[in-house]
Amino acid sequence: MFYKITHITKYDFDKTVFLEPHTLRLIPRNDPYQTVKEFSIKIKPKEAGSSYNIDLDGNTTLTAWFNETHNNLEIKTTSKIELINTNPFDYIITDLQAIKLPLKYEKGLQKQLTAYILMQNKPSKKLIKFAKSVLDESDNGTVRFLSNLCSRIHSSIEKTDRKTGDPYTAETTLIEGNGSCRDLAVLFMESCRIFGLAARFVSGYLTNGEDNEKIDLHAWSEVYIPGAGWRGYDPSTGFIVSSDHIALASGYNSHMASPVSGYFRGDNTKTSLSFDITIKTSN
Repeated sequence: MFYKITHITKYDFDKTVFLEPHTLRLIPRNDPYQTVKEFSIKIKPKEAGSSYNIDLDGNTTLTAWFNETHNNLEIKTTSKIELINTNPFDYIITDLQAIKLPLKYEKGLQKQLTAYILMQNKPSKKLIKFAKSVLDESDNGTVRFLSNLCSRIHSSIEKTDRKTGDPYTAETTLIEGNGSCRDLAVLFMESCRIFGLAARFVSGYLTNGEDNEKIDLHAWSEVYIPGAGWRGYDPSTGFIVSSDHIALASGYNSHMASPVSGYFRGDNTKTSLSFDITIKTSN
């Protein structure tokens, strides 16, 4: 299935500001599950210069820098993506120690995955109890735990629409009993990390296999399984990621996967953010 995505992000400032270099993570990934057929980007005001780069997580990024002062910043991307129908269970676990939890990866791999294993905050008793209950239900099995955790968060945490702001901590989401897709993704990640599983945050789009107008960015999680690599789980839908998700970027936390990162210079300046995303099926 092919999808054409138009994504417009706009920042408006109530005073003129000087835009520092901005890093854009708006270029869809190329991997075994999705292929970028076309991509274009337009930035207003016109950037003084830009460069494509590959970051630590393997994301293709664009760094843009500017001259003079401006009242707004608009970024428009257009992509054509082919999604490949996949079986999310088409793998075998190659390390017998990874079949059961808690998990300790092979020494070299453990070092490489350290940033994805370390918890963002000291786990609360409430979070530990929540994760342990899912583990017990899964008989300590890694694959069962991941599926059950995805389903449990989906069924027990109410999905809300919160367009801006950092994700809640895992404990806050549990206490509130509701959260946005990024909050649920963080809860999933932190629950995995309690038992030594490497997890990362992914930003992108949810297609639902149809045309979508005025949608929001979506977020989910990926877990590293020996023999399978990074595999996606979406607690907002309760399903393992297969063929409805288009990934933009990933990172060990949400900031490292943020679609736009950057600063501006201006005193007492108020900023407003708006975006417009449409997805259309294409041949």
